[in-house]
Amino acid sequence: MIVRDPGFAQKVLHLLQARGTSPAVTNELGLLGFVVTIPAADVLENAAKAPQGFEVVTLANPAAGADWTFVVPSDRIWVPQLLKARLTTAVAAANRAPLLEVRDAAATLVTILEPKSADSVGAVQPASRIFDWSWARLLGGAAVLNTGDGVSTQALPDLVLPPGFQLGMRTIVLQAADQWSAIIMLVQSLRAT
Repeated sequence: MIVRDPGFAQKVLHLLQARGTSPAVTNELGLLGFVVTIPAADVLENAAKAPQGFEVVTLANPAAGADWTFVVPSDRIWVPQLLKARLTTAVAAANRAPLLEVRDAAATLVTILEPKSADSVGAVQPASRIFDWSWARLLGGAAVLNTGDGVSTQALPDLVLPPGFQLGMRTIVLQAADQWSAIIMLVQSLRAT
């Protein structure tokens, strides 16, 4: 893991020191690099004293043929709970595959692989269809794809997104006339102190 924000790096260092974990290195730019697993519960426990709550966050529809991105505000830490977006595909014959990505300002850090249907084939949306794509925590890794009525639901991994991080969509084979809409996310919002 690389933490590029010096303030957030200090918070992570203090958390690791409190747990008796000695991470790796900081450089002259204040970047912290280490390989360690911090359970989301630990991060949430330390943030529990800060003002917090649940927020419903929406996005305006992007332009046709464009994906979308949520950006965590500079004073918040987000723990996504539910996410839903509707994709209306145009007539161009191609199967679209939506991928969630976690990014910081510099790069994509994690791509959450495309959802799998019951037969382990990647979940895709064909041309000229409307699908509601949903991701939810606590599904136990289960993925459900129901192409009969255009509904796809899959597990959302435990994510703790620090200030400035992004949760966005990258749609494989997105066509110029395809349209994302009705984009909404429920997050647990913690004050970044």
